[in-house]
Amino acid sequence: MKKWAVVLLIAIVVGLFWSCSDDSSTVPGDPYLEVNIVNPIDSSEFRDGVNVTIEVEAVTNVGSISEVVLVIDRFTQCEKFVDNNYNGYFDREEFVDNNANSNWDQGESYIDANLNNQYDGDFLYDSNANNLWDFWDIGENFSGFNGDVYSCVYFNDFDNDNIIGNSEILLQDASPPYSFNIQAKFRYIDGDFVFDTGEPYVDQKKFYNTGNQIIEIANGNYDEDGEICNLILKDNGVDYTETYAGGSIGFWERLDEIKTNDYYLATLQFDADSSNVTINYKREFFLDLRTSYGSETQPMPRLNDIYDSVGNGIQDEFEAYCTKNFYGSYDVNDNILGWTEGHSPGDNPSDYVEFVGSYTIFKCPLEFYSNMPNISDLPYDSYSTWIDTNNNGYFDTYDPLVSDVSSSKIEAIATDNNGNSVSDTIFINIKSGFFIDTNKYSVKNQIPINIRPELKRFFR
Repeated sequence: MKKWAVVLLIAIVVGLFWSCSDDSSTVPGDPYLEVNIVNPIDSSEFRDGVNVTIEVEAVTNVGSISEVVLVIDRFTQCEKFVDNNYNGYFDREEFVDNNANSNWDQGESYIDANLNNQYDGDFLYDSNANNLWDFWDIGENFSGFNGDVYSCVYFNDFDNDNIIGNSEILLQDASPPYSFNIQAKFRYIDGDFVFDTGEPYVDQKKFYNTGNQIIEIANGNYDEDGEICNLILKDNGVDYTETYAGGSIGFWERLDEIKTNDYYLATLQFDADSSNVTINYKREFFLDLRTSYGSETQPMPRLNDIYDSVGNGIQDEFEAYCTKNFYGSYDVNDNILGWTEGHSPGDNPSDYVEFVGSYTIFKCPLEFYSNMPNISDLPYDSYSTWIDTNNNGYFDTYDPLVSDVSSSKIEAIATDNNGNSVSDTIFINIKSGFFIDTNKYSVKNQIPINIRPELKRFFR
């Protein structure tokens, strides 16, 4: 795939060759310098994380090839999305968009790709209303997009930083085909948005009457103001406590427990005939951790006694030591929540402190719990939940582009021993998403979905 610029450059190189010769007949044939990426072909598609070999042929009939350089560019803009499953890129299970809003809504059918009985997928700000996540390359202009688009220009990464895998490879005096091993990978800039967890908290399970049953569930949200629940225990001779999952005995034991549990300390008020109880749930407990709110100029991160929520877009220092179990956490046992035995600050541990929240686990070196450095001075260690992509030993703040997107421009530049150079360019597409085995997936809500017959596929 040759560009006009390359053709022009070759013409200039040819002119230089002839201008340096007093007698053109001394050069057999027309001088040439060519480079071609022979593998893979343009627009090849690879899974995220797969190793890819780039093979390049470079030839000249004047002198010899001194080096071949492989340069990887990234693209520049994409539509915004909310990373609901916290994996750092846009993906979602396929669904029937009945109301044409480009996002899954309760009641719409979907393919349960990972068989967890719930819809998994990111929220898309679909600026051009085509129900696809759109992105485009450096130098390209797209029309019809109405805001809600991330814009950030990336340039050639000559210093091999901020890209997972090799972004630039030099081979000198090598025999063709020149071979480069890279990794087809979404780029992260040390940003800990994959673990944008918010502070860990204890999501209290609360009692409710639903139908003719007493249930106790967590709501998945941090409740700043607590909650008051009025619970019917008996009505017209029906004892609803017997409908509780643990039976009547388990219900009364659980009431006693939430009165004394340090993360509940609920108060109870019964009617005169004990047919109703009012439960006053207190403000949910969260672990107040130090943060500079993403400011690189605030030297000392501080406590604020305000819950810092997930998805606030701030690179909090504490989040560099947090991991998240977003799905499947609603039924976590209260007994495992809170400070891990032997690793609370009061235990004076020799290595680390650890707090287990309902959806977030904070595990940090003891020295940083009370003396956390600013995000820009945060060193990489065995407890870090982020990846030091450029191996400089410190956390590098990220740009506003939430996730690098799924295409890469690969340019091979060949230079001869006279300093002349030409280039060839291809694009590869990096695909990620829910892995579907059509022998195992299930369609929820029993509304037919047309599935293409491939055995396995990915969603964009």
